[in-house]
Amino acid sequence: MRTDRRAAEVGRVRLAALAVALALLAILPLRAAHADIAADTEALLTRFAFPPEQVGYLLVDLETGEQVAGGRVDQGFIPASTAKVPAMVAALGILGPDYRPRTEVLGDGLIVDGMFHGDIYLRGLGDPLLTTDGLKDLAAQLAGAGIRGITGSFRFDPAWLPQTRLITPTQPVTAGYNPGVAALSVNFNRVHLEWTPSGPGIATAVYAYADSGRVTVDWIDVENGGSFGALLDYGSDDGGQESWVHADSLHGEGAVWLPVRQPAYHAAMLFRAVAANAGIVLPEPIEQPTPASAYLLAVHEGETLPVLVSQIFEHSNNLAAELVGLAAARQQAGPLASLTHGVNTTAAWLQRQVTADWAGYAMENHSGLSSQSRISPAQMCAILGYADSPDGPHIFDLLSPVRWEGNLNQGQSGSRVQVRAKTGTMAYAVGLAGYIVAQSGRRLAFAIFVSDFAAREALDAVLDLRDASTPASARNWFNRARELERTMVTKWAENL
Repeated sequence: MRTDRRAAEVGRVRLAALAVALALLAILPLRAAHADIAADTEALLTRFAFPPEQVGYLLVDLETGEQVAGGRVDQGFIPASTAKVPAMVAALGILGPDYRPRTEVLGDGLIVDGMFHGDIYLRGLGDPLLTTDGLKDLAAQLAGAGIRGITGSFRFDPAWLPQTRLITPTQPVTAGYNPGVAALSVNFNRVHLEWTPSGPGIATAVYAYADSGRVTVDWIDVENGGSFGALLDYGSDDGGQESWVHADSLHGEGAVWLPVRQPAYHAAMLFRAVAANAGIVLPEPIEQPTPASAYLLAVHEGETLPVLVSQIFEHSNNLAAELVGLAAARQQAGPLASLTHGVNTTAAWLQRQVTADWAGYAMENHSGLSSQSRISPAQMCAILGYADSPDGPHIFDLLSPVRWEGNLNQGQSGSRVQVRAKTGTMAYAVGLAGYIVAQSGRRLAFAIFVSDFAAREALDAVLDLRDASTPASARNWFNRARELERTMVTKWAENL
């Protein structure tokens, strides 16, 4: 017990030292031993042809809080998907490691001779990894209870979280990474559009994919819409039918992931389809909150929060980050009015926990899918330092290892070097933030951001929201920025 108290006290001293150091970065001089590292790092910007104002970085010793290298540490940069780090740190801190989201089927009636006499409700509680197979599990539970049909209505309930038709309207509306958001979501709210030659034109089909196979999605329509430059455009949802339009130029054979704009209705329709395969006949779904009188008929539990966060860090799924972040915000604030309400709630919680200069910090969402979000290297390192403290939600093991072939010798016998980090990628904005265990065994937090604000603003001004492709010039810029990050981290890890 005394040893535990001593370890906790040492940890609190470490955290206090780190917080003070981060708050005083503007005036603390570098130790002479680190001056060469700082100078070498700045020299890399010239080597890779980046103006200094486009690159911000910070490397901090987690034991002492000492700044090892830094440049533009208080300047705000576009975080891209590194925004998932503060979002998940807040979620872990608020919800705790035992949190598991659920999807439920509830009933308001009685089972008599294989029929449910009353209404049933499919209620989503924000499971970001729910798939078609999860819906099949729910249907199997109903079938196991003897239900073969219902005399009342089939209703779906996404009211636990705010709904939106896409994560952000400023990013491509045809991109699978920018879907609608709802507490009842399935397969990351995207479907697979496939086309094949058919006579003088093409034939299209839409499918929902899961490990156990695919289901035809006939409630999302795809039509030929005439000539425009992009591959696809969102049609409408008149009469409840979600639809897409493809260009005349679409030909041959191909496929693309499409975002779902009505995710809760889509999940309900998909459940209706898998229920039919399980021998349960359901009418077309209607959206309605679940009454207090309804009781549980079936439940599908999601993964624990550490597993969810690890998956979000590894695969950088935007919808999953939004749902976990919103669940944390709801835990803090109760029912949420909007996604903005949610992200402001988690940001406020984080700023109460982490000692830092928060000037300029701004997050548009929990996933980083915005060119308007801003974070400084000092703010990111303060968050990483808090997460690594005894009172923080440790994320080191949840972050994915960085393995650059030919560098860092990760995985080789005798090597002590480890880099675990979250990447962030947008056109003209990249980031990398996480932890380094250096060759010496020294533990450090780091953040690197590269943002060409002028090029990004120019792209936003002319962006065709139907076109999800990345401009060739942005791809070339991205490759150069990624190589800069790789070189910086490799030098740091192998020379400390």
